[in-house]
Amino acid sequence: MVMTFDAAWAGRAGKAILLIRVLVGWVFLSEGIQKFLFPETLGVRRFVKIGIPWPQVMAPFVGVSRLFAERYCFSGCSHGPLRFLC
Repeated sequence: MVMTFDAAWAGRAGKAILLIRVLVGWVFLSEGIQKFLFPETLGVRRFVKIGIPWPQVMAPFVGVSRLFAERYCFSGCSHGPLRFLC
């Protein structure tokens, strides 16, 4: 059976999408956890240094948002209101 060029790539597309989802999810997970583990360098103090208003509220909010984004990326984001994340 002769496999065409398009058919050969079609089988790889699903694996590539899965790899991209895992990598993006890993970045969101690690960054979200680091906001809580290292608040002096990545959390509130960093937000104060770069001038974000209400850093005591925004730093934890960003950390939690990244953790939710990680869950969403791992679960598959082909539907729902946050599909633009992945």
